[in-house]
Amino acid sequence: MLRISNVTENGQSYQNGIEAGDFIYEVNSEEIRSEFHFLAILEKAKSTNQQIKAVIFKDNKARIIYFDVTSPLGVQFTKDGNIEHFKYSLEIDFFDVFTFLIVWLVLLILTLGLASPFFI
Repeated sequence: MLRISNVTENGQSYQNGIEAGDFIYEVNSEEIRSEFHFLAILEKAKSTNQQIKAVIFKDNKARIIYFDVTSPLGVQFTKDGNIEHFKYSLEIDFFDVFTFLIVWLVLLILTLGLASPFFI
């Protein structure tokens, strides 16, 4: 579950009545497990031009809201209500996520010592 920390006035979220302090619980029938899971769901929706169906908790009540993937959602969010950490903008693109995964994979290979056969 991700806590919305900021909503821009010209975004779809603002137009749908979403406010800071609301929670994103589910997107396209998948419960949000982490920030990267959330971003992966958004990228998948963008690549297939699929509409986003989000379950939002506002004042302890669930609402279903539909978003168009072709325009910015206009929100920033935090994980588990922790405002000090995990702030991300929903405008992170696929390249950012891909770069993170490549760096993580290289560090994993170096840590496990699997890189030595490649340098012989």
